[in-house]
Amino acid sequence: MGIALYCAQLTYSNPLEASDYPGALNVAYTLPLNASSQTTSGLDFQANYSDDLFGGTMAYSLVGTYVDTFTQSALGLSYEADNSLSGSAPYVGNPRFKMNLAATYTNGPWSGTIQGRFIAPAKLNIYWIPGVNVDNNNVPAVGYLDLRGSYKWNDHMQFYTAINNVNDAPPPNIATAVGGTGPNLLIYDGLGRVYNVGVRFNFD
Repeated sequence: MGIALYCAQLTYSNPLEASDYPGALNVAYTLPLNASSQTTSGLDFQANYSDDLFGGTMAYSLVGTYVDTFTQSALGLSYEADNSLSGSAPYVGNPRFKMNLAATYTNGPWSGTIQGRFIAPAKLNIYWIPGVNVDNNNVPAVGYLDLRGSYKWNDHMQFYTAINNVNDAPPPNIATAVGGTGPNLLIYDGLGRVYNVGVRFNFD
């Protein structure tokens, strides 16, 4: 079965070119052709709020994204990639919803932050039918808890500490049709619980 998109690149019985018989293909153009496309729609959102608290400031921050569609087309075929994470899907996308929520309390030189990162559940392949193509098509939701603290010694020096992924949440395994599994570290945290301690210098 041919792809109609490329038919305009072919010419039959072009009078300017030699032809073996009437109606024969005698010219195939190899000019660039915009044959593929990618379209997406969704919503990015952010909200910030701060207020005085116990002589300091409490600031809240919410950042998130929701992807409604993520369609990729090539060779005359179109597939929805959004929410499919398996390499066996026509195209690999991202979970439909992600959100970060943080609260930071600052009092004088001290500052502390607690942050939650949430990645919504997804599918291995949105075109697979559970019980037919796969036993379990679900990729579970994942949440991470992060803690950060800092102390500003002066205008040029600040001490800080952080613990990322306090709950040590592992990345989910992403199965494929050929039997391989493994995490997608472009989406999920693969390091587990991580401790950071350091000093920042400002020479301005």
